[in-house]
Amino acid sequence: FACQGFLQPCTTTSLRSLHTLFCAQTVKMPGATMAGAGAGLFIKLFSNGLRKVPLMREPWEHVLLMGAGAMAANAYVQYETQIEAEVKAMTTKRSEAHFQGVQR
Repeated sequence: FACQGFLQPCTTTSLRSLHTLFCAQTVKMPGATMAGAGAGLFIKLFSNGLRKVPLMREPWEHVLLMGAGAMAANAYVQYETQIEAEVKAMTTKRSEAHFQGVQR
């Protein structure tokens, strides 16, 4: 396993899972943060537009929703990465068990 942030490849399974988690977050997180912040801003602007009030009315709400959107998007990326690692571990465990059953 080689990644942009690592100089040496990972050798143990615990390091591999940490490496997978770290690399997935470093690649996906900035985009997720920007997408979440953009979604929060869009929601507030759309809400103000529907109510026919000035779009930038109460700007602290814009900042609040942008922060909430960014946090939600980052939480989703972390959850997705965790699920991928769990599925990979379960698949590996199942294939190893199947392979051992075939040899007997």
